[in-house]
Amino acid sequence: MLQGRLSSLEGIGIADLTIEPLIARLADGEIEEVCLATNPDLEGEATARTIAERLASHGVKVTRIARGMPAGAHITQVSQSILSDAIEGRRPLP
Repeated sequence: MLQGRLSSLEGIGIADLTIEPLIARLADGEIEEVCLATNPDLEGEATARTIAERLASHGVKVTRIARGMPAGAHITQVSQSILSDAIEGRRPLP
């Protein structure tokens, strides 16, 4: 758990997150994948990208949770970025 997110407006930088314990856990090579679950906003995107960059040299696969329109949501009520992610992750109908 990172215990936060990057926020330049609030003065929260990478040193304020608890990323070092995560990196230490990767040292033994037993962890194959780190799945990031950050909010789908600018701060969440920046946090995920920064962490992915920090983990790149550790030989671990870095992924994100899937995003898209929640069940029951009205298409006019979701943000453009969520709608874009949902379109990118589309699958053919059976």
